[in-house]
Amino acid sequence: MTTISTGGFSRISFFNNGYIFVPLILMFISAQPLAMYYLLFRGKLREILRDPQLTSFVLFTIIGFILISITVGNINSETLFQVISALSTTGFSAINNKLLSDPAKFALSILMIIGAGFGSTGGGLKQLRIVIIFKSILANIKRLYMPKDAVIQVKIRDKVVPSFEIMFAYTLLGIYVIVLIVSAYIVSLYGYSIVDSFFEVSSALATTGLSVGISSPALPIIPKLILIIDMWLGRVEIIPFIIVLTNLYYSIKKR
Repeated sequence: MTTISTGGFSRISFFNNGYIFVPLILMFISAQPLAMYYLLFRGKLREILRDPQLTSFVLFTIIGFILISITVGNINSETLFQVISALSTTGFSAINNKLLSDPAKFALSILMIIGAGFGSTGGGLKQLRIVIIFKSILANIKRLYMPKDAVIQVKIRDKVVPSFEIMFAYTLLGIYVIVLIVSAYIVSLYGYSIVDSFFEVSSALATTGLSVGISSPALPIIPKLILIIDMWLGRVEIIPFIIVLTNLYYSIKKR
């Protein structure tokens, strides 16, 4: 159940080759948009394969697996498991994150920040927003050498993405990065390395659950509160939280 919901709670500390592939497949499936299940039920396999979120998820999985395998110096199923666990924001572990090199920890942090598909149970920025940002960057590059009156649109599956949705994706990315940096800096003040702090905060904000050992009952109250706030912001999302605070402020001010 925690695999399907990308919850990550488990009675198993580390998954091994004996039972690694079933949760690996379930994590991959659970990280995809729920709408894909409907398309699968309707037998529209071609529509599923054309989905940009599925394509980007597979692409990030391959890139992450290659990069982390290079830093680890070994190609194995445990590394693939860890990559999909981070990208799907499920949080299961097949290897000890403490023993990873700093580049491997940073790569896993980026995967957690990217997150699962939009419309899935996973967290993170979501694949769809990353696709929108990437396509808008390509569109802006095209505008540099196209005529000034040329109309260059950002499209997802032949549908034009409105400008306000593109701006929303950039705004969320910007706020997300600011919260990450500030939170990681505060945690690092308590004697943890900046890479470990960034990893732990990325995991909390993406609601993943992977850890390098910072999260524990012995953690001081301030970094513990920071991680609690990050987990909460990651689940309700940052911009809706800002909207609620803004509305609350103006309603109090009117009184």
